[in-house]
Amino acid sequence: MRRFILGMLCVSLVGCSGSTGPDSVGLIQAATDADLSGGIFPGDQVQWNTRTFNANGAPINASVSWSSTQASVVTINASGLMTAIGPGVATITAANGRASVNIQIIVDGNVSGSVVISPPAASARVGTSVQFTALLKTTRGNPTRNRTALWSSASPSTASVDATGKVTALATTSGVAICATAPDVATVTSCATLVITP
Repeated sequence: MRRFILGMLCVSLVGCSGSTGPDSVGLIQAATDADLSGGIFPGDQVQWNTRTFNANGAPINASVSWSSTQASVVTINASGLMTAIGPGVATITAANGRASVNIQIIVDGNVSGSVVISPPAASARVGTSVQFTALLKTTRGNPTRNRTALWSSASPSTASVDATGKVTALATTSGVAICATAPDVATVTSCATLVITP
């Protein structure tokens, strides 16, 4: 889905000076077809496109210049191709004369902040298996990239777990903890409970 952002010529309770002719840019609309719902990470590139309008709202053909407030976070070239460089917050701007549109960009550092195990509890008979899954999210709430949770069992002789979260029930118990830990932050961990019956 295309994301639209508008930038007005000026915002003022009094008049705005400057040219308002039919060939002067009064409004800039910026949009991207990229799916940004999963966050922006270093190395990502996003193509931004613009449309320009005069003060009366009629479309006109005009160029814009692009800039970034933090080149260490994102850069953007003359054609609107943005490249994420490092974690942080920056503003990119498309401008023509006094008309401009500002877009805040947050680049995720891909540091694990939470892990959620599904299901949070389960039961199994001795000799059977249960599949658990772990969702790792960054400190900014986006799904992590290129990270896989590390699985462990509080009692490997009661229930063993492999690298994919598949647990094999070995002995009866009223509850054994099956845990998933972020590979980059050892304190980011979560556990599910497995009840094993004969």
